[in-house]
Amino acid sequence: MKRGLLVVCALAAATAIAGAATASTNLLPNGGFEQPSNLSGWSGYNATLSLLTSGAAVGTQAARVTWSGSGTSFSIVPSPKPVSSTVAGRVYSGDAYFKSTRPGKTVCLRIRETTSSGSFIGASLRCLTTTSAWQTFGTLEYTARGGGVLDIYVYQSTSPSSGDVFDVDGFLLTDGTPPSDTTPPETTIDSGPSGTTTETTATFTFSANEPATFQCSLDNAPWSACSSPRTYSGLAAGTHTFRVRAIDTAGNVDPTPAERTWTIQQASDTTPPETTIDSGPSGTTTDTTATFTFSANEPATFECSLNGSAWTACTSPRTYTGLAVGTHTFGVRAIDTAGNVDPTPAERTWTIASASQTNFVTNGSFEQNLNGWSGFNASLSRVTGGADGTWAARVTRTSGSSFSIFPSPRHVLDSRAGMTYVGDAWVRSLTPGNTACLRIREWQSGVQVAITQECVTATSSWQRFPTVRHTAGANGRQIELSATYSRSGSASFDVDGFVLVDGTAPPPPPDTTPPETTIDSGPSGTTTERNATFTFSANEPATFQCSLNGSAWAACTSPRTYTNLTVGTHTFRVRATDTAGNVDPTPAERTWTITAHDTTPPETTITGGPSGTVRRPAPTFTFTANEPATFE
Repeated sequence: MKRGLLVVCALAAATAIAGAATASTNLLPNGGFEQPSNLSGWSGYNATLSLLTSGAAVGTQAARVTWSGSGTSFSIVPSPKPVSSTVAGRVYSGDAYFKSTRPGKTVCLRIRETTSSGSFIGASLRCLTTTSAWQTFGTLEYTARGGGVLDIYVYQSTSPSSGDVFDVDGFLLTDGTPPSDTTPPETTIDSGPSGTTTETTATFTFSANEPATFQCSLDNAPWSACSSPRTYSGLAAGTHTFRVRAIDTAGNVDPTPAERTWTIQQASDTTPPETTIDSGPSGTTTDTTATFTFSANEPATFECSLNGSAWTACTSPRTYTGLAVGTHTFGVRAIDTAGNVDPTPAERTWTIASASQTNFVTNGSFEQNLNGWSGFNASLSRVTGGADGTWAARVTRTSGSSFSIFPSPRHVLDSRAGMTYVGDAWVRSLTPGNTACLRIREWQSGVQVAITQECVTATSSWQRFPTVRHTAGANGRQIELSATYSRSGSASFDVDGFVLVDGTAPPPPPDTTPPETTIDSGPSGTTTERNATFTFSANEPATFQCSLNGSAWAACTSPRTYTNLTVGTHTFRVRATDTAGNVDPTPAERTWTITAHDTTPPETTITGGPSGTVRRPAPTFTFTANEPATFE
């Protein structure tokens, strides 16, 4: 190694030890051997000491320790010992530089505590291999037991041989009491939201430049203890500010907390609402007026449809009057404030029977007795609290995995082919959670030939079975309405309000309402475009006829395109014809004008400026055109 480099390294290391000494005072008054008395305060053990006046690690002088020829180790020790009375629990720190002209030996730095009489109490030790260049042991610490004396020394632990020698310099021993920490930490937000986002959850990570705890604040709330990461959820739309500050182990608080401001933007609503029909007719009734109430799971407007008609705006309640005998279906859908339409409208189907229709079930509410009914794998009894009056029938299992109540005799003894029978009833169970079914069964010569049923999961409260509809397959058969329950073990169910009527719907009245035609897009006003395309629609399924400039009506479809039209005014008309053949009496109409393209060039005139020969270096010209124009 070059000498210059050796000196630089030694000086750097010396600076490090000198810096450590600033934390507390060096307890060795002549640790650098710079005192006028040179080696004062030091002695050799099995060694002689000499002073080096050049090549020192710290300052200008160092000590050389030479084996005296006796003993299995040799050392340099302070005299007197630097600490005469140790403090229990105090941490003492030491260091020194060393090198050797005979490298490869092991030397050790040792801090030792003994009693005043020399008995050993405790020590700490660090050993390294010598080189020909200065090096430090690195800070060695010892926690005192207390009440003893303390010294620090360097010795060669390798068994010495003739000529063994090592050099030392820059001895340092401090009492380990650190200076008071008054420097606050620096806090950094490492990650988290910024700018604008639609995310209502925010997670921040943060750190400090030294060991510390943290306090956080959101939107100027009081500081509270927190740790990284810190998550906030369910945040409102708007601007938010997160702050965090570190508190170091000395209690210093960062006076400039880290801060992050961001904005949560209201996310666009793409979730459709859910529509619910809250009340309205179901099953079979003779009432030709129907009133429905409905709601949605969020603020919304509504559109209603009856029997597949076009959706129209409506409010709850919605009432229909003068309804025809037969089956009807009411639908309603919600549209929320963001314009999302419920893709699964709520729907209710019910049947209006003629007031003159007879209920084929003569004792469907059990108000007097159980006449006309029998049990299969079951016994029958009457109970109060019916759904369709005071009384109901209780069906209690006696055997089998399913049991039922059925009519005796059957309700219809002579069916008509093609006639639709509609059945309704109520059900509840003392053993809920099992399947109950309402059945219309068709019999011929004592043999069941067809069955239609609707099933529900029974609850302890009354509920109506879904309406059962069965179309008879032939004349002269028998039709019955019955109910069955599936369960083994002790079980029962209650039924009430059996209704079986002729549900064959009459043909609908003829459609005499014409459709409405609308032109959705196409030219208007004035244009130079010689081609014209129109799109159009109707308020119900329909075909279309078109006419241009008063020509005869001709079948057409949307879009309809006309090409190479002449300059002038044109009129396009379109009318819809619905599936019943009704023609829109007020066709939709659009008039527009086509003007010719301008192919005549303008005339340019210079109205002012020099002519002939002039001596003006920057002439000015004025000019115009015979029509609006730009110039070059």
